[in-house]
Parts: sequence; structure tokens; C-alpha cells
Amino acid sequence: MRFHLIAISISLLVIVACTSHDSYSKVKLLDSFQKTPAYIDYRREKPITSQVVVIIKVEGIDEVFSFPNPYIAKLFEDFLKTETNLLYSSSY
Repeated sequence: MRFHLIAISISLLVIVACTSHDSYSKVKLLDSFQKTPAYIDYRREKPITSQVVVIIKVEGIDEVFSFPNPYIAKLFEDFLKTETNLLYSSSY
């Protein structure tokens, strides 16, 4: 009986560890995005872009992401496509 309880406990720990690995939060996503080479280049170059607020809603995250221009929003969309498996929708 004790062996079964230990086996079940270990299995649950493994399952929880695997599922929490794929969980994202707004803060974690923005932090990861801001460390990408594309974002670092954007900050260094400071390109002139239209100032239109872009809202991106990421599936599974309650808060929306707002970006000050379409250029940086596109960088974030590219980041979501290449670095995560998250679905999103944009409104320009």
C-alpha cells in the first residue's frame, strides 16, 4: 500500500512539473520578449514608426498586451510564433 502511495505521489509531481512548464504569464512573456535580439535591435535603432496603439490578446492570458506602434507589435507576434505555441489575435 505504501509503495502505491509513493508511486502515485511521484507521478503527480511529474505531471504538475510538466504542466507548469508550459504556463505563461504576461510578465514572463514580456520579459522573454524584451531579451530577444530583435527587440534589443529595435531599442538600439529607435526606428521612426507610426504611433498607433496595437492590442494583442494572447489565448490563455487574461490581460491584453498593448504596444505603442505596429513595428514592435509585429516583433511580438513573430516572437509568439517562433518561441511559444500560443495563439493570439491583434487589433490595429
